[in-house]
Amino acid sequence: MNTDGQYYNLGPLVCSVYLESEEDLGNGYVERVVTLYRGFTEEDIPMFTIGVSMGASYLFYDYYTGVLLPDNDNFETSDGSYYFAFDTPEGAVELDIGVESSRRNDVEGYRNIYAETITITAPDWYDGLVLSVPTQADTYDGVNARGEAFAALDDYYPALDLPWDAESALNCR
Repeated sequence: MNTDGQYYNLGPLVCSVYLESEEDLGNGYVERVVTLYRGFTEEDIPMFTIGVSMGASYLFYDYYTGVLLPDNDNFETSDGSYYFAFDTPEGAVELDIGVESSRRNDVEGYRNIYAETITITAPDWYDGLVLSVPTQADTYDGVNARGEAFAALDDYYPALDLPWDAESALNCR
């Protein structure tokens, strides 16, 4: 296990996001299921000397207000999803976001594919949720600092004030 950063290495990561389904719940809310795939190609595996572990994280923020939606214990519900309530210029928003994770090694040409199936329940008029996959920090200490900053969030914060570069991230709205 790499606990001191000795083997920390950056490499190319393949990311894709798919809208799997969208269902009007009939109560003013819509449920969208998206899958985020992240992994390495077979040709990139040799650049890692000890082994491969996925360090790429993702986060959500509101496009209109720039508010980050932290996925830590402070926002977790009893069923394991995350509940958020905040105001936008268009009105009050309540979101429920659930995540199921899996790992696949059966995709030709790729290895260590991580699949996050994300179920989002949101008001049917709301179109401001951004799924962002930020680039990794240049150093192991930078990764730890970012993780500690996000884990400590106990309220909503402006996403651009936090330790990640939104401009170089993969952002999907």
